[in-house]
Amino acid sequence: MRERRQASQYARSLIEASLDPLVTISAEGKITDVNEATVKVTGVAREQLIGSDFSLYFTEPEKAREGYRLAFAEGLVADYPLTIRHGDGKLTDVLYNASVYKDALGNVLGVFAAARDITDRKRREAILQEIRSFAEAIVETVREPLLVLDQDLHVMMANESFLRTFRASKVETEGHLLYELGNGQWDIAELRRLLEDIIPQHTEFRDFEVTHDFPAIG
Repeated sequence: MRERRQASQYARSLIEASLDPLVTISAEGKITDVNEATVKVTGVAREQLIGSDFSLYFTEPEKAREGYRLAFAEGLVADYPLTIRHGDGKLTDVLYNASVYKDALGNVLGVFAAARDITDRKRREAILQEIRSFAEAIVETVREPLLVLDQDLHVMMANESFLRTFRASKVETEGHLLYELGNGQWDIAELRRLLEDIIPQHTEFRDFEVTHDFPAIG
């Protein structure tokens, strides 16, 4: 009994040490245990959480139910996206990882679920998407043919003027190495010298002229 009590206390200390919300769920979908991080993210006292329906604390209750049912059916769930709703209305985006736990005889007792807060990551992704959309809008407003290249000289963006002028499609252009475009028609010695020798040593350049005959364009 003493060893069992010590083991239980040790497990509890590990659970409470986690900064991620942790819960155990019964086959009926009821919360059987939580840590302090779960109390904080929901704004609900431990006494109220235990015995309540796990799905009540999410913006999509049915999706939450599907998540723990999937864990019981398959034994585990990885990176299951849900949004926790705090009592004051604050939303926290999380990814749940869950697995069943069993007794000594192998009988399933419940599901242990851990939530990883991805709110900041999603916010950063949204900001990056806004920046990209803004950059794309600028590129499209330029009337001259324009390409945006990454550091490895792969095309990140091509505006409509470029596609029309060089009779290319986005699929044929974006994501490809510049020198491979148009069956190698952009593999020009002067252009290579500009991109590989001059640009790495200068932050910008102006009016660097390259003369080349493009098939069907001239």
